Order: sequence, then C-alpha cells, then structure tokens
Amino acid sequence: MQSRLLRHLQQASLHHRVGVILSFCLAGVVAAQPGLPWGDQAPSVTAEDVRCASLGQPDYRIDDWNARRLSARRHGESRARARLHRYVDDALARTQATPPIAQAVHRLVERASVTGVRPLADGSAVVVIAIPRSALRRAADLEGVPW
Repeated sequence: MQSRLLRHLQQASLHHRVGVILSFCLAGVVAAQPGLPWGDQAPSVTAEDVRCASLGQPDYRIDDWNARRLSARRHGESRARARLHRYVDDALARTQATPPIAQAVHRLVERASVTGVRPLADGSAVVVIAIPRSALRRAADLEGVPW
C-alpha cells in the first residue's frame, strides 16, 4: 500500500513536483547556513577579523540560473569590497595615515576572503567578506584605528 503523499506526487504535474523538490532544497540551504546575514551589514570589528556583508542582485539578462547566481555573488562581493574600502579610508583619514600605510591596508581589502554566501530565492546572494585583524595591525599599527 502506497502512502498518500507518494501517490499524490506521482500523479501531480511536473511543475508541481519540481516546486515541491525545489522547496525542500531551499529549506536545506537556509538551514545549513544559520549565522549568515539576510542583507547588507555595515563593516564591523569582531575578535578575529573585520567583516562586511552586501547583497548582490543578479543580472536578469542572463538566462542560465547558475550564471545568474554567479553574477549576484560577484556583484555582492564587489559591493562588500567597496564598503570596506570606504570604511578603512575613513579610519585612516581620522588618524592621518601616510600614503604607504593606506596603500598596504587597501591591498589587504582587495585580498579579503569570502567567508560566506547566502543564496536567496530570487537569485540574489548576500556575500560576507573578512580581513584578519592581525594582518590589519601589521599593515597599520596606529592609535585610533578600530582594528
């Protein structure tokens, strides 16, 4: 004797089955990444790093779903880097850092690593990037900087 749900799925249209399967997959993705933000997050200093999160919108001109998601990830990553560049610019301006120190810190921002990506249902993605505080201290050990 088949269960009622299994019989229903076998008789359902293809679109309905795909929708049910996609819902279970998305639920698994959301449950697997509990600590990631759902939207933009200002740069913040934690115990071990300086991190920032930005929402990347997909390029809707792209037809392929995977390529559209990748475009969202790249867009979110570039937005997060731009936010970190502004953040370190403001911090270095307050301390009147020299150009070589500013250049070294901005080089670290360009090499910041992606620590998490939360894909969203509409194809967009929230990307979190981080720079280790120890690396920032080695590049700019000045009084008054937040790291």
